[in-house]
Formats: sequence, C-alpha cells, structure tokens
Amino acid sequence: MEPRIRVLIADDDLVYREGLKNVLKSVEDIEIVGEASTAQQTIQMTCKIEPDVVLMDLRWFGDDSAGITAVAQIKQKRPKTKVVAITVYRHLIAEARKAGADAAITKGFSISDLINIIRPVHELEPAPKEERPKKTVDHSNPAYLAAAIGIPTLGFVVVAAELMWAVQSVSTEKFLVAVIPSMIFYFFGVIFAGRYVDIISETTTYRLFLRVLNIFRVKLPLGRR
Repeated sequence: MEPRIRVLIADDDLVYREGLKNVLKSVEDIEIVGEASTAQQTIQMTCKIEPDVVLMDLRWFGDDSAGITAVAQIKQKRPKTKVVAITVYRHLIAEARKAGADAAITKGFSISDLINIIRPVHELEPAPKEERPKKTVDHSNPAYLAAAIGIPTLGFVVVAAELMWAVQSVSTEKFLVAVIPSMIFYFFGVIFAGRYVDIISETTTYRLFLRVLNIFRVKLPLGRR
C-alpha cells in the first residue's frame, strides 16, 4: 500500500474544519495529521509535523492578509509542503498564487473537486531554487585584456618605484606614507575591474605583491644607518 497523503487543515472556523476532517478521513489515500485555528499556528504546525499538503484558508478573523502571509512563510520554511488556498473571496486567489500557493479553490466545492486538487498537487515536484547566473569572462574582450594586463603592470610599476624611493630615503615613516596609498589605490583598481579580471589573476597578483612586501620588510632594517 502506498503512503497516504498527509494533510493539515487550517481554518479559523471550527465547524468548517470539522466538516473537512469528517469528509476527508473517509478517503483511503488521505490522512488528516492536524488542525490549525490561526495563521501563525498553521506555520508552526507545518514546520513541526511536515504535512504533504496544507488546506489553507486565506481570510483569518476578517484579516485578508493573514493567509497570504502564512502561505509565503510556509513556502519559505517548508518548500516541499504543498499549499492549497481555500477562500470565498476570489480576489485573494491571485495574491495567494503570488505568495507561492500551489493551487486554489473557492469554498462551495464538492468533495470530489477537493480530492481532485489534493492528489495532483501532492505529486507536483518542488519548484527549483533560482540560481544566480555564473559570472563569465570574455577573454577576447579588449577591456578584459586592458584590465588583466594593465592594472597589475601599472600597480607593480608604481609600487616598485616607490619601494626604490623608500630604500634610498631609508625611512620607515616615508616608506609607509609612500606605499600604503599606492596599495589602497592598486587593490581598489583590481576590485573595480573585477568584471573583467578573473579571481585567479587577482589572487596571483595579490600573492606576488605580498611576496615583494615580505622581501622588502626583511631588507629594510639592514639599510638603516
């Protein structure tokens, strides 16, 4: 025997909940696993008992937005659970769909109408998560070549020139004043050109730059008088 469809009934009307429960419990492949009397309780119970399908009323205690908000939170916290929105207010159906409801039906339906929604909705595959498009680099783009070659070259030329100037001056203070602004300018240049420069070239440039600084830091004290 195949597993039954686990259903949570969510409605602010006790009589309506009892009516749905009594009708659905006689359906062989459906199991009622809980009832919720508030929108917030529906969210909590969905996360706790993880039903397959939630039959969600949209208007709670006169509030048109309560059910819509609950649908959105359920689909965010428990995307595998299917939500069937139930309401007498047709204008709420479009909002429920936008919030993530998998199906919607207006009250006054027959039991066969409801079952014919629950079963196919339960079989739906969860919507795939949207993936951010991967960044691609056109290596033939002149802008890429200019950024990939020009920025590291310019940075090393500027830094090398200032290193030579600092060595001649043999002053740690002058070295810091000269080199730190160049380092900031250089690395910000690489960041802003990131749309054209691979992370590999950025990482390689960064390592080479640190190696130059490490060498200089060893030699600098030896040049003092």
